[in-house]
Amino acid sequence: MRTAPLSLLVGLAAPAPTEPPFAVHVVDTAGIHGLSGLTVSGPGRVLAVAERMRALVEFDLPRPGDAGRVRRGVPLRLEGVEADEETEDIAALSQTDRFVLVTERQSAGATDESLLFAERRGETVVVTDRLRIDLRATWGLAAAANAGLEGVCAVGDHVVAVLETVVAADGGRAAPVAIVDRRTRTVTASRVLLTSDTGKLSALACRKAEGPSGALEITAIERHYGVGRLVDFTLDPEKPAPLVRARVRLDFSRHLDPLPNPEGLVRSAEQPDRFYLITDDDSGRGIDVTRLITLDAPPPP
Repeated sequence: MRTAPLSLLVGLAAPAPTEPPFAVHVVDTAGIHGLSGLTVSGPGRVLAVAERMRALVEFDLPRPGDAGRVRRGVPLRLEGVEADEETEDIAALSQTDRFVLVTERQSAGATDESLLFAERRGETVVVTDRLRIDLRATWGLAAAANAGLEGVCAVGDHVVAVLETVVAADGGRAAPVAIVDRRTRTVTASRVLLTSDTGKLSALACRKAEGPSGALEITAIERHYGVGRLVDFTLDPEKPAPLVRARVRLDFSRHLDPLPNPEGLVRSAEQPDRFYLITDDDSGRGIDVTRLITLDAPPPP
């Protein structure tokens, strides 16, 4: 999603965090702008997808001792996306070099968006399969302009995708969420109650919950102008609730000034309470710099 431009910083300077455990690195995107989703592509490496440039950028995560260093990215081509689609997020699947992306259309009234299943072939990521989600059949709505599928994550055979169009629910605001079974290609609808008056979900990171149940623990970015939060909620693919409540894990808007536009999210495999956020440098009105934000965010007691 495009947003209004932030105040530009001098050169490649990153905004100074006001207290630990934040770290901010600039990403050299090799000329690729508008990075949105983020996922793990290998040990210590991540892959970010551009919304409109039909490209991805791969780069290393920060290591101890390289604070402040620019992360240098390697560009990859993206093939198989329709002309009127933007690619808003990406998630790694359980198979090596296999991914799922979600689409968003710019025109108002879209009645379907898609999961794009893709595989990496050298320096190209190729869409090999498409699963269209009927928005009317799933949630009884059409998407607002520039507010289609915005976030995605995957665990095993289940894919979770969130719509940016907000709906009213239980006296508040909710984000429509789809739980997709890759084996049967069935789509189950749910909704997540948001924690702010204006925020929308922009990215998801999920993992299997501890214990015998098949529930998924999901951390998401809830953001808008002045809103920047990590929120948690739980979905059970086997017993999906029609409405679940998100809870604030961390309000990072209090720690970053100016507040960038975070569009992608991954959880560290080695440190489960550590998250990496990628920011969108293309507001549609000018190019800023892309930042990788590292933050430690244990769940509230």
